[in-house]
Amino acid sequence: MPCSIRLLRPFADASRNSPLPTEWLSADTSLLAAETAPHAVAKAFPELKTLSLWDDGAFNESFAAALQLLLGTAGGSGSPQQPLLPNLTDLRMVMPNLREKDLPDLPPAVAAGLRGATQLRRLELSCNLPAAAAERASIEDLAGLVGLESVRIGSVGTPLIGPLVQPLTALTSLAFRCPESLSADVLAGLPAGLVRLAAYEARLDVSGLSRLSSLTQLSCAALVAPPGPVAPLVPVAAPRSWALPPRLASCTLFGQRPEQLPRLRPHAALRWDVVLTLKAGQHLSPESALLPEAEAALCGAASILADSMARGSTVKVETQPALGQMGDVWPVGGEAEVGPGRRNNRTWLEALGQTRMSSLLLKGFALSHQDLETVSCMRSVETLQISWLCSYPSSALPLLARLPALVDISIDVNDWILGSKMEGPMRIPPHASGALLALCNDGRWPGKALTVNLNHSAHITAAMKSALDDVVAELKKELRLLGVNEEVLRLVPYSA
Repeated sequence: MPCSIRLLRPFADASRNSPLPTEWLSADTSLLAAETAPHAVAKAFPELKTLSLWDDGAFNESFAAALQLLLGTAGGSGSPQQPLLPNLTDLRMVMPNLREKDLPDLPPAVAAGLRGATQLRRLELSCNLPAAAAERASIEDLAGLVGLESVRIGSVGTPLIGPLVQPLTALTSLAFRCPESLSADVLAGLPAGLVRLAAYEARLDVSGLSRLSSLTQLSCAALVAPPGPVAPLVPVAAPRSWALPPRLASCTLFGQRPEQLPRLRPHAALRWDVVLTLKAGQHLSPESALLPEAEAALCGAASILADSMARGSTVKVETQPALGQMGDVWPVGGEAEVGPGRRNNRTWLEALGQTRMSSLLLKGFALSHQDLETVSCMRSVETLQISWLCSYPSSALPLLARLPALVDISIDVNDWILGSKMEGPMRIPPHASGALLALCNDGRWPGKALTVNLNHSAHITAAMKSALDDVVAELKKELRLLGVNEEVLRLVPYSA
């Protein structure tokens, strides 16, 4: 008898006298490997409503057969069987250790095992549905689950989106990955009652969104205007704007090119979480300087967001230099435009400051004293992150204490560690320690719960991590002598 079956026996014995009230079970797919496993699970947890099964490999045919017994879908063309778990409405088959791009295709046997399980209200599948003719039968099996209210799946080819979701008229939540553009026609085919839509990596035609009248939460790669004729050099009228769903309350854009963000007409202020992405060859010069057109695009995107932004919003501006280029991007005009009385990054930073964003992340910029001074004037910013590949003058850090709403600041310290593989040695900028102490000890902080995070790569050597720990320990000692709570300063690795 497999070990997993033996583990179920005490629960089955307990349920024999009085059914255990357990409603949620999370287990490896090996739990269902034995032929008797479905019956053992049902005897142990007869009241089960949610079953979450995880694996790092493909779900096989024996797994599909077990599903049929649990769901009562093994009847085929004959009389349907009674499900072993009659209360099961939430089924999740996930592969937590695989990246989304590495997920396998949905095995037809698993799709067939789900056929007819109309009692399901939520379904999560860590599998892809490519737009191949062989997958049409699987789509039909899934589209027949008309009781579904929530679906989360891997990659779905654009031609399959409509056939998959149009029959699911009860659907209120849909999440999938699609590295393509979704036209207004595709969006029009989504269920009208959809409340939450996450189309990861997809670029959505904004003209099709207003039809989703129930939508409150939207996540995608970017919003784009519908295709049309090339605009004249001299506009003959005001730029067209596009209506958003009337109930939309939050919108997340994972990779928005600033020049492509359409002008929008929201019905109410939104909570935005936007990554504005600047790419080499499009927004950056060969010398790693911001192009004038990119600066104008950032200002335009900031203006559009400002018109519809609610408190609690996040804006991230990230650069993606070409291979071999330095990570730090200079302002328009290059290094010659850095310094007092020069261009710096003031224009687009001031434009961002006109929004109501609560959180700002900057990644990949060469920030100057003047840039940090501009940032220090952003009245709504509560959380500031000067992230990976950003260079900055340490002596200007105390300027950030002017931010009136600031409660959390994260500062990258990877540049303190030398070596192509960050193996060391460590070289702390001359003014860094004093500037950090001044930032933590600013007179504006008493009574405020400020946190200063020093961020570093999770992959530095143990020796460099120990060296960073020593630096922070010495800074904390100085803070104690200044009468400042040492917990204001933290050393935090980036997520691996």
